Amino acid sequence: METENQTPPPSNAKMFGIIIIVLIVILVIIFGVDFGGDSTNTKAPAAGTEQADAPTVAGNKWKEGKDLFKSNCAACHNPKADGTGPALLGAKARWAAAGEHQGKTGEQWLHAWVKNYNEPVEAGYKYAIDMANSRPSAMNSFPYLKDEEIDQIFTYIDSSFAAVKQ
Repeated sequence: METENQTPPPSNAKMFGIIIIVLIVILVIIFGVDFGGDSTNTKAPAAGTEQADAPTVAGNKWKEGKDLFKSNCAACHNPKADGTGPALLGAKARWAAAGEHQGKTGEQWLHAWVKNYNEPVEAGYKYAIDMANSRPSAMNSFPYLKDEEIDQIFTYIDSSFAAVKQ
């Protein structure tokens, strides 16, 4: 009888560890997690998802806007398509075009909307009322965001996704 030199099958614990490592690698690839890379890098992702030259226009403000969008808006909003919330590409221009009301510009009402959507609705600003009625879910309030940060979010969206608008 000849004995073959066989490797025993991996244990369940070892297989579990391998599966976890593979899942982590897949998540890193999908979500682009940066584990200690250059945090000042403002390069945009590959063409087709965002304009490749967008960060050269706005520099750090673009990166800050991207970070703010991801941490505050991305759960409900897609830049190019409606989801839980409306698409944000061109939203700043739409609010500006909606015009003034009670001495505030459309852009000022947009800032108020992001901070607390009830304020422009209760003030009777028609565009805000239409937006509030356009979705079954209410807009989250972000009272801690400064006007400059809200502008950075829209700078990121409008400069990154305009070329790939569907």
